[in-house]
Amino acid sequence: MNPKLDELMARIRELHVELEADLAQKREELRDHLENRRVREQA
Repeated sequence: MNPKLDELMARIRELHVELEADLAQKREELRDHLENRRVREQA
């Protein structure tokens, strides 16, 4: 494959991994927020 294409594909894979990690963190933050809200409403 063309070296430039190899570089671009590698960068896309890196960005995909980074995006997945960011999304996982945001999901965790949202879950924590919702759990804290439920605890306050039940109290």
